[in-house]
Amino acid sequence: MSARRPEAGFTLIEMLVVVGIIILAAAFMIPTLGDYLRNRKISAAGNLVVRTLNEARSEAVTKRTKFTVVFLKDGMMVYDNEAQRFEGPLRRITNDQAIRYETKFSDEELVYGDMKSREEFEEELEYLDEDRVIFDREGNTTLTFGPAGTIDFGSHVDISTERFHNSELADVKILQLMGDTSLDDPRIDTLTGFVDIRPAGMIAFKIEDLYGREELE
Repeated sequence: MSARRPEAGFTLIEMLVVVGIIILAAAFMIPTLGDYLRNRKISAAGNLVVRTLNEARSEAVTKRTKFTVVFLKDGMMVYDNEAQRFEGPLRRITNDQAIRYETKFSDEELVYGDMKSREEFEEELEYLDEDRVIFDREGNTTLTFGPAGTIDFGSHVDISTERFHNSELADVKILQLMGDTSLDDPRIDTLTGFVDIRPAGMIAFKIEDLYGREELE
């Protein structure tokens, strides 16, 4: 009678080796995944700013009239100056409570806590005799695109493209909070988004680490 052949299977040592390899691979992947998620949130917010500005510029050029972008606490709105109405919904930048943005080009350099909500802004709208909205007033942060696609900064001051490229400053700065976002002074991630808005109407966006390592452009 022939000897019984042992059943195929994994030994305990082989299983431990496989588990060790999986754990080691996960240890390498987790930091990469974390960096990806950090990038993704800021990238989404920055790209929304760029899309909204480009949309307003395109509408102004196509319709040969002025379009104004209004910067609010939770996002941006586009206003058709000729039709005297807002176009589309609020473009919400801060869907994620960890994302905040600041308008550095505004005369008051408004940060998140100083910005008006959509409701506050609509309650305070002022009109001329011909019912045209006055945007350029204290506490409002707006940019107006003309029929040629150029930008009227109004009482605001453009942050130069040179500073966008060579310093930690730009027209719009996007921040990512860490830990408890309900705190008055929460921790801020070093990864930051920068939007450059040029008077000619061109928009640029990049993400950099505040320690100097560029992450995405």
